[in-house]
Amino acid sequence: LSNPVTIPVPDTIMYASWACFSPNSRYLYLTNEVERLYQYDTEAFDIGGSVQLIGQYDGFLSVYNLPTGLHTMTLAPDHRIYMSSANGVNILHTIHDPDQAGMDCDFRQHDVLLPAHVLFFLPNMPFFRLYNEKDGACDTLGTQTPIVSFWRSGGDSTNGPLAVRFTDLSYYQPVVWSWNFGDGTASTEPSPLHVYDAPGTYDVCLAVCNEEGVCDTLCREIAVATTGLSVPVPDAETPVRVFPNPANEWLAITRLDGKGEATFSLMNTTGQLVVQRMLPAGRYADNIDISGLPEGIYFWTMQAGQMQLGSGKILRIR
Repeated sequence: LSNPVTIPVPDTIMYASWACFSPNSRYLYLTNEVERLYQYDTEAFDIGGSVQLIGQYDGFLSVYNLPTGLHTMTLAPDHRIYMSSANGVNILHTIHDPDQAGMDCDFRQHDVLLPAHVLFFLPNMPFFRLYNEKDGACDTLGTQTPIVSFWRSGGDSTNGPLAVRFTDLSYYQPVVWSWNFGDGTASTEPSPLHVYDAPGTYDVCLAVCNEEGVCDTLCREIAVATTGLSVPVPDAETPVRVFPNPANEWLAITRLDGKGEATFSLMNTTGQLVVQRMLPAGRYADNIDISGLPEGIYFWTMQAGQMQLGSGKILRIR
């Protein structure tokens, strides 16, 4: 390493800290004291002065009332950063767009509910997409340099219900990007934001090329509705979330209201109570095993005393 830089931290104490770079290597994320998440811009003239507080632990509790503070991080192949806690809990925090500056990086606490508990550290994710460099010491086969087009999309509610954020996940070093959004518009940005004029189903294609002129294209169909993509982005302010729907073996429950103890009840179409679970006060996450229930439609309610926190229905499938 050369030209090392010492970066100050806004806190007076460093404890349980962890660092992780964004996919484009520009932004450095740092957790500290299991409470705060910071972002540094490594291309800024004053890196230390570029620091921004991105998020602060909101007090959410996992099973057994364990805190879910901000701790270890890892960059995953989908270009999201996943974050664990300093306890053995069943949730992960997520930075959805770590290549974006400031709050646009889209940090979401208790975003992923797991079927099992993770103790402190996240799995190592080796980078399997390396390849031989042209004319390098390992370039003995003389094979064509590969290129693979890959991408993901997600709703961007801050820019309106018809806004979609597209993220390039292509590998083997693309240098040219060509997006076709399926509505007569295009973009050459690696990860563009696009706002559609109307709801509907669109065929979106991404063509990428590397320096050797080798190209690849991936097309997918997305559905855009007046509420965003057909797969909705979770609303962090929703008091109760019950998912997935349809569900197979497990049903995940999160409550953010903090209003005393609550009772989750699941009933079949005849009104028979098939599952009931007591949930402690506060922000909480839990999993319920429904693998023994027959296929069909079930109705759920969440009650805190005389107050109904939420209700809905789910489809149980095999």
